[in-house]
Amino acid sequence: MNKNRKSLFVSGLIVVLVLVGLSGCGEEDPVSDSSAFLQKSVFNLFGAESLRFESDLAISQSGNGGGEVEASLNGSYSYYDSENEGIEINVVAKIEAAGENYRADVYLRETEDGAFVRLLDMPEIPNFPVALFSDLVGPWWKLESGTEESMAAGYVKGIVGTPVEDLDPLDRQKREELLVAEFFTGINFEGTETVGEYEAYRYSVELNPAGILAYQKKCAELSGEEFDSDYASGFMNLFGSINFDGDVWVDPLSGALVKIDGDAFARDVASGDEIEADIEIVVSNINKPFTVDTPLEYEVFDLAAFFGAFFESGIMGGIDEIQPMDTVETKQEELGDLGGDLEVVEPEVEPEVVEPEVVE
Repeated sequence: MNKNRKSLFVSGLIVVLVLVGLSGCGEEDPVSDSSAFLQKSVFNLFGAESLRFESDLAISQSGNGGGEVEASLNGSYSYYDSENEGIEINVVAKIEAAGENYRADVYLRETEDGAFVRLLDMPEIPNFPVALFSDLVGPWWKLESGTEESMAAGYVKGIVGTPVEDLDPLDRQKREELLVAEFFTGINFEGTETVGEYEAYRYSVELNPAGILAYQKKCAELSGEEFDSDYASGFMNLFGSINFDGDVWVDPLSGALVKIDGDAFARDVASGDEIEADIEIVVSNINKPFTVDTPLEYEVFDLAAFFGAFFESGIMGGIDEIQPMDTVETKQEELGDLGGDLEVVEPEVEPEVVEPEVVE
């Protein structure tokens, strides 16, 4: 009887081990080099000629200077048709800081026909000139830029939206460096999940600041530029005080990154204030043939006249009182932090003409 019980126990244990083993096999990473796979997903995303995105950001900070920020950034871009390129972005932001509340809801669009803006709601800003903006809420407004070239769309296309084979040799080298960079560490495969239209591989990751910095340094070298050591030190000090981890999802068919969801935590050593951030980005319609069209109806917006009235409204009053006046020294300090050099241009002074003194 004891022998039978022992045999039964062993048989049951084998069944359990087999089931666990099968379960574990279902969660095994389907790629051999997950780090290279994730880098390739960033590479492929940068080369997408069209996509749509939705992102949400929430930030909270403790302490006297604390506050909260909630923002969503949604939009798309498409460069499939060279005659109909365009981008669009909708920004909704709510900010609570120093006992004041701020809110904005604005839609930006740029096509080959120009740049357009639409206020979906009245901005909420202390001392805001509501009367000045009341007629602007609702319709699309075309901003006269003085050029027929697509400015914002062209800038975005210089970063994303161009296949690597269409880049100039230098930019192609920089793009290809993404394949050998190491932006992520602590990589673990979490399974396959549905993200919108994709059956994506999910990985838990941490950001690798040293790998991101190494990529920036390599790009500077390719451009023949000297990499600023002060910037490098400040970058590592910044990320050294930040703890960031989260998940990323990659579509194995397109090989592109389709979702990011992560949390960040930081503490100011001097003040003890804590900062927490939560960010989520979802990408869809990668390389799908859609267009960003010019609004069917719009009015022309006189930007110069508007800003003249805006500054005269007094909303900018008091800025000089709460911020120091810019000097050569303060600008040098600001640009120095960014690794730049300040070129001081002395005003040209006409030589003084001295009339000869006539002695009688």
